[in-house]
Amino acid sequence: MSSNIKKHNLFLILITGILLLSLFIRVYDISARLFHADEGVNYHFLKEMESKGYYPYSHENYHGPLFFYLTKGMVDLLGGYNDFAMRSSAILMGWLTIVSILLLLKTESKKFIIYALIFAGFSTSLVFKSRYIIHESLFLFSGVILAWGVYLWFKTRKSIYHYFSGVGLGMIISTKETFIITLFCIFFSFIALGDWKNVVKDLKLQWPSIFNALLIAIIIVIFSFTGGLQWAAGLREMFYAVPQWIGRNESDYGHFKPFGYYIYIVLGPYLGQLVEQYLGINTTSWRSVEATESQLWYLIAVFIFSLFVFPWRWRRWISSEYAIGRFLFVWTLLAFLVYGFVSYKTPWLIINMTLPAGLLLAFCLSKLPGILGITVSLLLSTLAIFNAYTYNLKYPLGKKNPLAYVHTHPGMLDFVNDLKKYRSNKEKARVLVGTSQYWPLPYYLRNHPEGSGYEKATEVNKYVNNYDVIVVDPEIKWDDPNWIYQYYRLTEVQEANIYYRK
Repeated sequence: MSSNIKKHNLFLILITGILLLSLFIRVYDISARLFHADEGVNYHFLKEMESKGYYPYSHENYHGPLFFYLTKGMVDLLGGYNDFAMRSSAILMGWLTIVSILLLLKTESKKFIIYALIFAGFSTSLVFKSRYIIHESLFLFSGVILAWGVYLWFKTRKSIYHYFSGVGLGMIISTKETFIITLFCIFFSFIALGDWKNVVKDLKLQWPSIFNALLIAIIIVIFSFTGGLQWAAGLREMFYAVPQWIGRNESDYGHFKPFGYYIYIVLGPYLGQLVEQYLGINTTSWRSVEATESQLWYLIAVFIFSLFVFPWRWRRWISSEYAIGRFLFVWTLLAFLVYGFVSYKTPWLIINMTLPAGLLLAFCLSKLPGILGITVSLLLSTLAIFNAYTYNLKYPLGKKNPLAYVHTHPGMLDFVNDLKKYRSNKEKARVLVGTSQYWPLPYYLRNHPEGSGYEKATEVNKYVNNYDVIVVDPEIKWDDPNWIYQYYRLTEVQEANIYYRK
C-alpha cells in the first residue's frame, strides 16, 4: 500500500471518528439539562399544529415556522413526545453543521478540515445549543449552507453553488427574523474575497442559475409561512417580523446587556476584566457569572494568530491561498460587532459568533509550521473537548454554566416526581398551576393534560373545590389542616408554594 493511500485512509478514519464523537456528545444523556421555558412553549406550538394541520405563524411569536415543521416531523418519526424526539431536530441540525465542513474538502487543506471539525464539533456553545429545542441550530445550519454556497462559488465558479445559497437563503428567512444579520456578515465576507471585476463578470454570465436559486428561496419561504399553501395570512405575518424584532431591540429591557456581554462569556471573568480595563468595554454587570464558556478562552488566539503571528505574511492574506481565512475573519469580526451593538442579548445567540471564530482558529492553526502547530493544536483540541464535556454533561445548567439562562431548576423536576407519587394514590388528582411563570411544566405534565389547569391564581380558597394540588406564587400564603404545604423552586426566576390535599 502506497504512502498516499495510507495517509488518505488515516484521514478518513480520523474525520469519521471526530464526526461520530461529536454526534455522541450531542446525543448522550440528552435529559441531563431540564427543558427551558422556551422549549416548553415550543412544545405547546407543536401540539397546536396537530389540531390545525400547519403552524399558524404569528410575528408576535417572533420566530419562523420552518423549525416547527422540522421538529414535528422528527417527533412523529421517532414515535412521540419525549426528550430525545423533541430535541432531535436540534441534534440533527447541529451535527449537520459540522458535517457541512466536508463541503470544503476540494478547496481547503486536510489539516484545516480536521481542525475545523474539532473546533466546531466540540465547541461548548455549539454542543449546548444542539441539545436544546430552539431555532438557533437550524438557523446556524441554514446560514452555513448559504455561506458555503457563496464561498465555494467564488472558489470554483460552478453554478451549482448558487443553488446551495438559494436553499440556505430560503431556510434562514423561514427560520428567524435575525437573518438580516447573517446576510450582512456573509455579504461583506464575500466582498473580502476580492477579484471583484471577474466576480461581477461571472455573476452576469450565470444570471439564469442565480434567478433559479432565488426562485427556490422564494418557494421555500412561501411554503414555510403558508403551511404548504394552507394559510395565506402567514405571508402577511412574515413582513411584520423584522420591524417587530427591531422594535424589540428598543423596548425589551429585560434582555438588554452591554456591548461587552458576548466578549465576557467568551473570555470569562478574569480575561473579561482585562478587556474592560484596557479596552474600555463594559462587562462589569456580568461578573456574577461564576464560570466562563471556557472552551472559548482559546478563541482569543484567533486574533493573536491572524493579526500578530503572520504580520510578515500580509501578502499571503490577500492571496487565493488565504481566501478562506479572509472570509472567516470578516465573518467573525462582523458577527461580534453587530451582535454586540444590538441591545437585546441572550447567550444562545453566541453560536452565530463562535462557529466562524472556531473555524478561523482552525485556519490559523493550519498555517502554523511543524511541531509548533501540532503542539498548539493538540493543546487547544484537548481543551475544547474537555470543556464541551464540562459545560454540557458535568454542569449542564446552574451558576457554573454561563450558557444556562433563566433556566429550569431541578426543583421543578422534584415537584413533577412528587406529583407522580401523589397521583399514584389519587389517580384522578387535578392540579392547578397558578404561578406567574410556569413553562415548561405543560411539557412535563403532558401525560395528564386533562388533569392540569393553568390560570394565574391570587388566592387558594377559590380553587379548593376543583383541584387537589394548587401551585401559587411564593408570596401567597394559606393554611388549612386538610392540606399539606411544600415549597419548590421551579426556575431561576420562579419560586412556588404548592398545596396538596390530604
